[in-house]
Amino acid sequence: YGQEYLLATLPLYVLSLLIIFGVLVTLFINLFSAFEKPKEYFKLLLITIFLNIFLNYLLIKTLMKYSLIWATTGSGIATVTSWAFYSFGLAILSKKVLKVKINLKQLIKPIISSVVMVIVLYITIYYLDKITPLGSILEIILGVSVYLIVMLVIKGINKEDMVFFKNIFK
Repeated sequence: YGQEYLLATLPLYVLSLLIIFGVLVTLFINLFSAFEKPKEYFKLLLITIFLNIFLNYLLIKTLMKYSLIWATTGSGIATVTSWAFYSFGLAILSKKVLKVKINLKQLIKPIISSVVMVIVLYITIYYLDKITPLGSILEIILGVSVYLIVMLVIKGINKEDMVFFKNIFK
């Protein structure tokens, strides 16, 4: 997009963490809906909203002294912190109310694969002078390939997963 958008890099790095917390929140909210107990997390939602407002006010007011980008980054930090609080609160609530046990071991292999993929992509982008549309497509293919290869090597994908993917592409 050009030089004009470079200032948004720091806030976007912070906000990129919302991908993780967004997935977790959606997962837990669907879990409560499946058990027909959507009212159980309402208080937590209210607390999270007030936490978000408070943190936004505090961080924007504090960081505005330095620059608008830092104030925007502060808003991103407040939002990510609120969503992290909400995610962990929903996890604790689902364990308490729904008696659902969460196995975090299943997340380790995808996280390892993702970290390796990010490192490979970062190194690749670092050594490229200019990113073209074709280069972007190749980056996507490289990222997917590295992720899948690492998942296969560390046995993060089993036979059931392979059958599932095979059926999708039929």
